[in-house]
Amino acid sequence: MKFSCPETGVIFNIDKSDKNETAPKSYHFNNGVHSILSEELNKLLAEYIPAFEKYREPYLKSISSDDFRDLPYVNFDKATWKLRQYDLELVQSLMPAKRNKILEIGAWTGWLSHHLAKENDLLALDYFTHELDGLAAKKFYSEDWLTVQMDLENFSIIQEKFDLIVVNRACSYFTDLNRSLEQIKTLLKPNGKIVLLGICYYSNTVQAKQRLTDLQVDFEQKSGIPFFFKTYKGLIDSDELFVIKNASFEIKNYSQLRFKSFINKFRKNKPEYLYATWQKRC
Repeated sequence: MKFSCPETGVIFNIDKSDKNETAPKSYHFNNGVHSILSEELNKLLAEYIPAFEKYREPYLKSISSDDFRDLPYVNFDKATWKLRQYDLELVQSLMPAKRNKILEIGAWTGWLSHHLAKENDLLALDYFTHELDGLAAKKFYSEDWLTVQMDLENFSIIQEKFDLIVVNRACSYFTDLNRSLEQIKTLLKPNGKIVLLGICYYSNTVQAKQRLTDLQVDFEQKSGIPFFFKTYKGLIDSDELFVIKNASFEIKNYSQLRFKSFINKFRKNKPEYLYATWQKRC
């Protein structure tokens, strides 16, 4: 697939598993993951990612390479993975019955990627590259796809168009959600579709914000740096939901969680489980 250098604009090509020896200096290849980073973001992540990985060590000790191939259908951390089972089922229901070119934003460990890569051409993006907690976990799956670490707010460097774009539980991790959604729209082919997964909408954000604040304080005390390396909100409230609606996305309840979302409307500090879609018309 073709990309442009974020600093010089030079266009170059990268393949799934091979390093491009002639790519510009913004490009690196390590442990099966391609990186395309500006010098500024590269320095920022060089400080942040080791601290984040150290903070995540207790979680990393609880998983092994054998756990990945069955994701999201596993018997540990059931609440988390049940929601992701619904994500997979939703994406499969939206996928056209042909070989597709797919972009996944926020791929994490590839738990969704390895399903999307079956009979499709997939580009999976994230900031994190750890082999148990990021893009390098691709090595544990039998499927193959292209993994790229890049700035998830500079989609202009992607010189490709896609049939389907999946924003994988990442809407609360854009500094300007509206700008990012408009950028993402430009990457679609005619009749292509975007799906925003895992929109956990809080009408009352008091407790959700407090949990996030507690996490930020704990991380900063242990690492000495902020929990967010950009100015993220970290949750979906009425402002973000308005942005998604205003960008002409159709917002729906997960069918499996429709009753729970209805009940949660009347409970303090409980989310509604939503997703959203947008299709580019010819």
